[in-house]
Amino acid sequence: MATGALKVRVVSPAAVVFEGEAQSVILPAWDGQTGILPGHAPLLTLLGGGTLEVGLAGEGRRTFFINRGVAKVENNEVTVLSEYAADAAPADFDPALAWVDLEAQAEA
Repeated sequence: MATGALKVRVVSPAAVVFEGEAQSVILPAWDGQTGILPGHAPLLTLLGGGTLEVGLAGEGRRTFFINRGVAKVENNEVTVLSEYAADAAPADFDPALAWVDLEAQAEA
């Protein structure tokens, strides 16, 4: 891993959505956006629903939609465990609620 980089892993029950190095991460924590940079203090937070942004170690960024879960930051490693993680929100997601009804998704 490059010096000053974060090791990031984003996991949903369906798959490992992303695994790689990053310069920064912006999480949709349950109480608002949380920015993570290399050297961040240890953190454990609940996740709400919204966009997870990963600033790539090279150039550019990747964005994912996540909903519910937890994130752990420790020793320049960011692990995101989310009930839903994908490139985009489900078609019926209501951003005002910031929660996906996963039971309804399974029935559809």
